[in-house]
Amino acid sequence: MKYKFKPIHLLALLIPIIILLLSYNIIYQTTSYTQDQQDIINYLDKNTQISQESKATLEVKEITEDELSHLDDVKTLTNTLNIILIIALLTITIYTKSTKNIEPLALGSILTLATLIIILITTTLNFNQGFEIFHKLLFPQGNYQFPADSTLISALPAQFFQTFAIKIGILSLITTSSIIFFTKNTLKDLFFRS
Repeated sequence: MKYKFKPIHLLALLIPIIILLLSYNIIYQTTSYTQDQQDIINYLDKNTQISQESKATLEVKEITEDELSHLDDVKTLTNTLNIILIIALLTITIYTKSTKNIEPLALGSILTLATLIIILITTTLNFNQGFEIFHKLLFPQGNYQFPADSTLISALPAQFFQTFAIKIGILSLITTSSIIFFTKNTLKDLFFRS
């Protein structure tokens, strides 16, 4: 097996980002939510900061300031990730369209598959610990721990996030497998040149 690294192959790092974030957005938009979950989703989807008036529109009125603060952080993170997704998509699209070179796409699909396997192994071993690490990385200020009877935990229990993550993983796997299938000749050329 002979693989020769080219700086342009760094674009392959964008592919897992694109696939995972696109999968997240598709699952987020197509999931059916309970009324309490939908109230929280509506709260997150507003383009303005959460005000006292908007708190009153939530079906679940017992939501605390700490929970709202966490939702604000989730909204900020989601907006940032969507900007990253748009930039990554534009970058890959412009590059592949202008050069007709799909090597980064092919390599990125293999990288995505490896990422999915790592995520699968770690979350299968201990979802709760993986969920905790995820929150520590993305919310270092620590405002994500709530009592078991809190509004957020009641509306969005660990099982909800497990199911959500499984759906994202399945969609990402289907997308990655499709890309691998359509770029198999490029992958053969990259790894099995004589």
